Amino acid sequence: MYKIKYFPDEDHAPMKEFLSDLVKSGQKQKYFSILRYVEKLKEFGFEINEKFKSGALRKLEEDLWELKPSNIRVFVTYIKESHEFYLLHAFKKEKNTTPSEEKKRARNEIRKLKKNI
Repeated sequence: MYKIKYFPDEDHAPMKEFLSDLVKSGQKQKYFSILRYVEKLKEFGFEINEKFKSGALRKLEEDLWELKPSNIRVFVTYIKESHEFYLLHAFKKEKNTTPSEEKKRARNEIRKLKKNI
């Protein structure tokens, strides 16, 4: 079992805001889908593709992955020393490629996270 944390913390997380906005806009199915994928990430970690669903987690860069429930992408990083996944932020994917500005935002979040650990 892995630990799941929100960036930058439980009280000020862009990921939580995204989830809240889904519920407010009546997109509860997407909300529950994301929660299910996060639970499976917690349970299986990097084996999620083999034990849950192929393609559920994709490595983008050295320390950046995307969790892929439906057309929503959740950026995730992993801190080896503490065995923790951090949920950085999420967005609705509208094209085949991951937007460079979203990856840049995620890299900045990872930099801030590592600075504060």
